[in-house]
Amino acid sequence: MRKIFIITFLLFTLTSYSQKQDRVWCFGLGTGIDFNDTSNPVPFTSAIPQMALVSYASIADSLGDLLFYAAGVEWDTFGVKVWNRNHLLMQNGDSIGGHPNRGQCCLIIPNPSSSNLYYLFTIQYKTNSSSNIFYSLIDMSMNGGLGAVTQKNILIFNDSLTEHFSAVKHANGRDWWLVLRRYVDNKYYKLLVSSNGINGPYTQNIGYSPPIYYGEMEFSKQGNKMVIVSPYGYIDLYDFDRCTGNLSNYVDLGEHISTDPNYQYYGCAFSPNETKLYVSTSPININMIKHVVQYDLISANIMASKQIIYTYADTMNFVFGQMQLAPDGKIYISKSYGYGSNTNNVYDQNLDYITDPNASGAACNYCSNCFSLQGHGLSKLGLPNNPNYNLRNLIGSPCDTLDVGIEENYFANNNYSIYPNPFHDKATLSLSEYCSSCTLEIYDALGQKVTSKNFSGWQTEINRSTMKSGIYFFSVSDRERTIFTGKLIVEK
Repeated sequence: MRKIFIITFLLFTLTSYSQKQDRVWCFGLGTGIDFNDTSNPVPFTSAIPQMALVSYASIADSLGDLLFYAAGVEWDTFGVKVWNRNHLLMQNGDSIGGHPNRGQCCLIIPNPSSSNLYYLFTIQYKTNSSSNIFYSLIDMSMNGGLGAVTQKNILIFNDSLTEHFSAVKHANGRDWWLVLRRYVDNKYYKLLVSSNGINGPYTQNIGYSPPIYYGEMEFSKQGNKMVIVSPYGYIDLYDFDRCTGNLSNYVDLGEHISTDPNYQYYGCAFSPNETKLYVSTSPININMIKHVVQYDLISANIMASKQIIYTYADTMNFVFGQMQLAPDGKIYISKSYGYGSNTNNVYDQNLDYITDPNASGAACNYCSNCFSLQGHGLSKLGLPNNPNYNLRNLIGSPCDTLDVGIEENYFANNNYSIYPNPFHDKATLSLSEYCSSCTLEIYDALGQKVTSKNFSGWQTEINRSTMKSGIYFFSVSDRERTIFTGKLIVEK
């Protein structure tokens, strides 16, 4: 049995790694890039109209063929539209809650329960104190493979949310963590997308707390780090635990100065090997000098390692937009010049890119206006908000597999959930039904009982107590029978 599991696990890993869901980008005003030949990316024309400025998402299938894409386009209704691979409006693909001028308000995540289903997550900004996070469901088995939106605008929760919105695969290589930030303080919301649906939100307060509104948030390629930037003068860098969804080891790289254009940050991206961080400035007063800077993440003093690697020196109506690490290993940078009839110019007709983002300083080879869109629409402030769809399970982590003979760490069935798991000091066991008299028993890997407790209600707390780090098994029973069993992981 064990040998069969190992073979299955290896096949799962190799299959996940070979997918090309990130190979087609749709963004800007009617443009896109096909990265299937990474030595020669090719621009093409998409259906995104003139109203879209910054919020886009697109996804291909495992062979690299475009499936569908979405963009915030409806100004009157603050809405999003979805187009199929033929660049036609998808069935029921309009009037989805979102915003055309709010950075990362669109995000496409494969549904872990079905290869035909996809979630489209959108943030609809109403006021600084009220935003909706929705999901819509897309079924690609419909309309001869062109897909249809079967459910839309399903509210997950409402709060004061910024436009920062990104995702990374869970350490098991199948599920997904989605991360958002609250506007009024330093609270992060996290959703777990698994085969059992959308779980959460879970919350964590960490990092700089004054209110922010816009800017970019990105995960590193391996999902171990996350950064969030803002024109209000700050850069927050974190480590990210793909098992628990927890942010840690906060590093404050921001000067917290919003009056100086040198510190008004907007775009960000990690180098492929996670040793460099790139950030662009996008001054609130756009008639100012704009920079792209690099930080050395392995330096003893990351903030002091800051280097300017490119400058647009003219005081013009020019702004940097978002950054994105592409399948060809380069970091692409969007930019825009104005919003009216003067938008069709060299800055909107081309993207910049960083040729060798793992290299230090000038050796990274910043290239200005080097990727021509060849008349296939115009660049604006956004690039597709695409996570790393090819990220594999985190081998060697406490939750790197999907099936080891016991239930998964998160929402293994509809009876219970445990969060966080793995945990360090304590975790909460929540039940789907009220229990008037239940017993929780915990066993070590050898089957020896280490603790037990009686409880009643909807949930109970699990304290580490004398448990050493490692894997444990638990059971919950009522007066007559065992209700369910599962796994606990105690961290060092």
